[in-house]
Amino acid sequence: MEIQELEGLVQEFYESAITNERRYEIQYKLKELGSKPNVIRWALGYIASDGASELVGMQALTVVEDLIKRWALLNRNDKEEVRRALSDASRKSTSAAYLRNKVIKLIVDLAKFDWPAEDPDYLDTILNMTSDPQSMLLGLIFLQTTVEEFSSNRENITFERKRDLIKHFSGYLPRILTLFKGILETGSKNPHFPPIFDPLTKQILTLVFRCLNQLVIWNSSLLWIDQDLVDLVFRFVRVKENKDLEATCGRYAVAFEAMSVINEIIAKPYADNASSLVAHVIISGFSILEEMLHPNKLGELALSEIDEGYLSRFIDFVQNFVQSHLTRCLYSPGFNVESFFFLLFRLTDEQTATDAFIACLDIWQIILEIFSLKLQEAKMNKEGLLDRFEPVFLAVSDMLLKKIQYDYNSEQIDAIFDVAVDNDSENVWQIYLKTIIEILYDIAVLYYSKVIPIVESLFTSMCKKYMLIHENYFVHVPYSTALSLKPLSEDDISSLMSLTHDLTGFLQVIGRFSELFCSVDTYAERKVTALGIFNKMLEVADFGSCAKLYKPFGIISSLKIPVIDLYGEKISSIQAWFHWLCLCQNDPEVNIDHLLSSYINICVSVLSPTTPAEITTASARSIVSATLLLRSQTIAESPQMAKLFTEFKGLKDNHLLAYSFVASSLFNILVLPWFRVPPEEQKWESRKQQLGVLMHTICSDIEFVRTPDFTQNDVLLRKEGSNVQKTFHIVGKLLSETHSEANKVKPIIYEAIQPYIADAKNLLKAYGRIGELNVVEDLIVFFVQCFDTLQHQMGYNTCCDIIETLLEFLSGFPFNQSTEFNSFIEGRGSAILDLVLTVVGFAVKGASKDYKKLLPSILSLCMDNIYPAIFQRNGPEVKVQLLKVMTLILLYHWKFFFTSTGELSNEDYFYKIMAAFGQAFLQSDVQVFKDSLEALLMLNSKCNLFHKEVFLTRMRSQFMTVLLQILIAKTHDLLRDEITQALFELASVDFDDLFNSFLPQFASSLVGISDHQKSELVASFKQEKDFPTFALNLERFVVDSRCFFIQQF
Repeated sequence: MEIQELEGLVQEFYESAITNERRYEIQYKLKELGSKPNVIRWALGYIASDGASELVGMQALTVVEDLIKRWALLNRNDKEEVRRALSDASRKSTSAAYLRNKVIKLIVDLAKFDWPAEDPDYLDTILNMTSDPQSMLLGLIFLQTTVEEFSSNRENITFERKRDLIKHFSGYLPRILTLFKGILETGSKNPHFPPIFDPLTKQILTLVFRCLNQLVIWNSSLLWIDQDLVDLVFRFVRVKENKDLEATCGRYAVAFEAMSVINEIIAKPYADNASSLVAHVIISGFSILEEMLHPNKLGELALSEIDEGYLSRFIDFVQNFVQSHLTRCLYSPGFNVESFFFLLFRLTDEQTATDAFIACLDIWQIILEIFSLKLQEAKMNKEGLLDRFEPVFLAVSDMLLKKIQYDYNSEQIDAIFDVAVDNDSENVWQIYLKTIIEILYDIAVLYYSKVIPIVESLFTSMCKKYMLIHENYFVHVPYSTALSLKPLSEDDISSLMSLTHDLTGFLQVIGRFSELFCSVDTYAERKVTALGIFNKMLEVADFGSCAKLYKPFGIISSLKIPVIDLYGEKISSIQAWFHWLCLCQNDPEVNIDHLLSSYINICVSVLSPTTPAEITTASARSIVSATLLLRSQTIAESPQMAKLFTEFKGLKDNHLLAYSFVASSLFNILVLPWFRVPPEEQKWESRKQQLGVLMHTICSDIEFVRTPDFTQNDVLLRKEGSNVQKTFHIVGKLLSETHSEANKVKPIIYEAIQPYIADAKNLLKAYGRIGELNVVEDLIVFFVQCFDTLQHQMGYNTCCDIIETLLEFLSGFPFNQSTEFNSFIEGRGSAILDLVLTVVGFAVKGASKDYKKLLPSILSLCMDNIYPAIFQRNGPEVKVQLLKVMTLILLYHWKFFFTSTGELSNEDYFYKIMAAFGQAFLQSDVQVFKDSLEALLMLNSKCNLFHKEVFLTRMRSQFMTVLLQILIAKTHDLLRDEITQALFELASVDFDDLFNSFLPQFASSLVGISDHQKSELVASFKQEKDFPTFALNLERFVVDSRCFFIQQF
């Protein structure tokens, strides 16, 4: 009855009308029935017979698979019965492919246990099958599965057993290769050209190449491969077929697999004794690539017509060659590097698929990196190297300059211009352009005198066309000085789009090339060129700002975005040259004041509420960079900045982001020391007064917070919450941007900010009282920024007052009420707790000894309230920041826990902190686990934590147990190396205890494995104390433990 029930359940499980609830019920019943003693007999009989249902057959194989996991526990008769049933099943010609493959996989699993000791003929039988045309396909499937399973990291065999399998299998490699050569010889003697493979031949050849591919990956050496085999593989790589036969001959599928083998060979590092083989592979590969690039017979495919997947394999081949072998070939007399470069040039230039083109560009980037390194190493003959490769690199430069211009490459540019990339803010065109610009820059570094004139000439030509827009597309309005846009034809619009596109791209090139002029060593000789380019950028930007082309062209939808993008790029390209302007500030021959005044005028002229937001934001952001990097008195005292000082608030309503950038700019010119100005001429008193005015302007929207009873008026608090958030966001941003400035300017900043710190404390209490947590969060962000920038200036009393305000605010949190706390954390609570803990972290690191007074209240918050509540949750919320604070408490206040004599004090909190670190190892989140592990290792490194008596006697064994269990369970396998390092450091404190006590006890605690297996685990862990051997022994221990668990269950 049970067997009939099982078959019925399997059939029902795969019916389309079944509900999910019923499916779960059936899964449970199948599992229950599968554990019955008599089910295995049914399963073996079913798979060996002609069972009516393939689905039931798969369930029978699942039952057998579960049995095989316990193979070591079965008696000889049971093993023989399983082998016989599987062998019969593998020879059934009527089985579905997925059933046959499952049977073969199970037979290979048996071989992993038994071959060659109990099944010595296993591999010989497979190779004999493969030699027979009648059973060749089945033999190859067996062989491929064998290679895959023997080389896999599955845990159903022990560490030593895996090494034995590899050793035994390696002895068969010559015979396997001879067999493969015979099959390939036969397959390559196809009478047709191009070869046409029948389905069986195609399947056989595909399996051969996949086996070869796996063998190359598996073996670290190439010595088992010879040139004859390589030549045979290359016979199947060649594809020059007529496009009419492309869809029918099956040639690409085989060639694709063959090329995968070649790529694995060429990607491997090799010893000198394999150099002739690799050279042969390289020459053969490039010979085929040459044929692909030079079709010379009627009907042969052009490069653009070749299958993209197949072509990508050749690009991979070239990249593997460049990465692994080009350095060696640069000086090889037998390899013509220049010819290879020109071959790659053609491969790149003729690509029509964007992905393939970018892949070729990646190769050029690697080549340029290698070439640059070689130039650095070459003490002699650098000019000779540069001259040798100048033609090809300049050809690449010329080709890439054309690829980013509409006149030469409009079809491809249009195809990719607006194509988005998943999970990335950049689109395909931006990636394409950025990659090209980086290569152009690298070539320009090598051949400055050749590349710069070409780029400068192209840029000048585009600028001239751009500044003729008024003349070409506008007419004068009668009786007025104004201009009016002419009616535009489709050709006019297309021409304007091409021009704006090309100029936008070239401005990015010019911006990137600014680094070529920023070296002190080359500044003088390149100054004239740099000045010419920079003035041209100013001229173009000034024209755009004055003409305000975004107004007339903004009504034409296809031109609106390109014109706005162009303006942003003009400003960004000038901004990229700020480092060069820094050098100019020390050059009396350069009129730096004129350059800076022109630039500021361009930016400020568009800062208007009526200007598009993209333009105002780009200009305002650029002024921030100028005031931060250049720190020029010219900028600070310019009429434009004075005007901006009085009018910038007008941007707030329509352009809040631009408004905040302008506020940052004005703040910078008031608090940052001006370059090239003596200390006594810095005008600090005047600037301090202006800073007070600026802060008053920025914070004018919240001055009402100081009025009586405001903090008690709930309606008014809610109404003004948005203004409070915006204001403190901007003020906090000003602080963050001056975080790294010298301490001498921070007292000035603090004096201006101080009143608003007091306001923020009062507002925090008020908004916390009414539960407006979004406002509370922004106020705490402001406190974080205050501590980060001004902690020393605020002093202990102010800092302590803020901490106490935060602790008081948190005292009302529902830490002990799980439902309310979960709701709080899933809302704003997680971010708020993270921010509070960040502030607490600053206090813990405080230089003043007075901060020690805060430790009891901080520890109470962290360990008595936050820790118990937060570690009951599964997610990583707050845990990472809490672990950081606990680490800082131990690191900066070690003596709070350990006296000068080494005795433990405040032991309750010390134990709680250690328990929290241990609890973090039980969390599923990788970051929480990693932070805890790194914290323990750092505390050991700086404070000798692992050597403390309390840790040795009460904690070391627990930590090692948890970490070893995690390695065995593979729950945090990404951190396997870090866990191994931690276990080594824990063990090295007392290796004798590890070998004689801990390991035996740990092994004996493992449930579900036999006493013999436990003893084997301990005995196999060699008592060596160096890290490499320890790591190897630990890996063996972990792998074998997993294997024993699988066998038992």
